[in-house]
Amino acid sequence: PELVDRETYLFYGDKAWEFLDPRLLYSLDSIWEMVNRTKRRRVFVNNWFWGGNRQWSGFRSTTCILGANNSPHRRGQAYDFIVEGLHAHEVRDRIISYQFCEGFQYITRMEHLKNGVPISWVHIDCVNIESDGIYLFNV
Repeated sequence: PELVDRETYLFYGDKAWEFLDPRLLYSLDSIWEMVNRTKRRRVFVNNWFWGGNRQWSGFRSTTCILGANNSPHRRGQAYDFIVEGLHAHEVRDRIISYQFCEGFQYITRMEHLKNGVPISWVHIDCVNIESDGIYLFNV
């Protein structure tokens, strides 16, 4: 339930995994391992299932009004997440330093700034673009 919105999970249950790109699942697992090497940290995508307010940070169903109509979130190719005890810019820096390592090679883009200010979450996606590394873009 953490990677999909409430409506998708209630309708599809565990079959909602079918909507998620396996490349990004592998990358998210690699990120979890990276941030937990020295200290145990929780990584949050959605937390609605446990009573939290985050439900649109993973897969977004067609009923979601957030983001662009062609957002990679709607294709299961993007996650927004936060890491307990780390600032988003620290996590982005670490991902960039690992971008050519096993487990990180599928991350093609990360959000960087919103209205000129660093965003407080980490956005990763695996859209098909030509790039020699992770492309940082502004929203």
